[in-house]
Amino acid sequence: MEKRDLSRCCSFRRTRYECGFSLMELCVVLGIVFIMAAMAIPMVQSTIAFYDLQGAVASVSGTIQSTRYQSISDGVPYRATFRQADNTYQLSQCPDWTPTNPVCTPKNVSSLIPFGGDAVQLSADTTIQFSPSGNLTFLKGASPFTLSRRVGSSVKAKTITVTNYGIVKVQ
Repeated sequence: MEKRDLSRCCSFRRTRYECGFSLMELCVVLGIVFIMAAMAIPMVQSTIAFYDLQGAVASVSGTIQSTRYQSISDGVPYRATFRQADNTYQLSQCPDWTPTNPVCTPKNVSSLIPFGGDAVQLSADTTIQFSPSGNLTFLKGASPFTLSRRVGSSVKAKTITVTNYGIVKVQ
């Protein structure tokens, strides 16, 4: 029978049957790992909440700006309806609108599109109408409106202010 050289896996103090880690050493290392994970969880949750809210704000402000540009480009009014109940928005246009006949019968041009996760809340249902001249009016709700997200016991919020000419400011 061939003898193996155990000097590579064992320290010089241990006998040839004591290679590896003891149960106590493994428990200490696992305890340290669990403590570090417990300290990191609140930071990770806060970061996820921050990016969730930022994504919703970017989606809403981008929708407002691009719908305004689309209205100017197509020469017909558009509407963006933001729904509080399910965090979605829907775009519609007024294809029968003319400058001499300003009656708007909206026709949906998109399905319901989500703008934020379930945890993001819109302050109120909001409908914005964009005219081909570039200005806009709030048919439902008002500027400013707020998007918020609960993080533990605190609430993070961003206020979106939209001017009559479509300038979007986020605070």
